[in-house]
Amino acid sequence: MCNVFFDPNFNAGKELILNISRLLSKVSLDASCAEQILKSGHVKKIMGSMAGQHKDSAAICIRLAYILGNLTTNFEHARLELTEQDSGSVETLINLAIYYLNKDANPDSFKISKQSKYEEFS
Repeated sequence: MCNVFFDPNFNAGKELILNISRLLSKVSLDASCAEQILKSGHVKKIMGSMAGQHKDSAAICIRLAYILGNLTTNFEHARLELTEQDSGSVETLINLAIYYLNKDANPDSFKISKQSKYEEFS
């Protein structure tokens, strides 16, 4: 699933990516599945995709943050990988928080579709 999620050929399918992020968030609750996600080497990619191609999708970002939370709660290696000084993960989280704070405070300055901001989660 991680490989499909990060494959650029599939990233155009927003529903597919959302469903994969839903599945990954569920399986990341299981210790053996979470360990497989860690072994796949995608921890930093998850953070990068939150700041990159999926930045505008709150539904995907929330699920990716949930996955990271599950990984960092149970695995010291994940915590160390994300908090390395050169990883930029902390800066990425701060920038995402600022981005969504500004988006909520100034909705007119962001390109928002006609759907309600909660329809994206269904």
